Amino acid sequence: LLSKYSKAWTKAFQGLHSVSGIIDNNLYEAFNSSIVDSWKYNYGPLMKKKFDDTKKEGVDWKRKSGIEPVLPPIEKKMPGRPKKNKRKAKNEPKKVNYGQLNRAGLIMRCRKCGGEGHNRKSCFQANTTGS
Repeated sequence: LLSKYSKAWTKAFQGLHSVSGIIDNNLYEAFNSSIVDSWKYNYGPLMKKKFDDTKKEGVDWKRKSGIEPVLPPIEKKMPGRPKKNKRKAKNEPKKVNYGQLNRAGLIMRCRKCGGEGHNRKSCFQANTTGS
């Protein structure tokens, strides 16, 4: 926006969503050419100087150490189709959600007859309704 004509960019390049901005102290800040000009001549050179100084310090720091930077290892594409998940061994425990217990090794009991290996729905004994 600074490269555009500063007296006309406020109306031409702002949409309906950004006509004005609200600052913390509830004042509306309207961007106009006087604000842009004051920033360009007062704060612009200061910010550029600060940026250039930090850039020079960073370059000097790298030269002073004399140590070459360590590069990451080269990534090689492995042959074959990538696996979606790790293949688990048969003796590895299965993933259980938090708060739930694993039911492996439990014996299923029938509520109707008390027998093992089946449930109430598949109970093979005759319905005994006694009263």
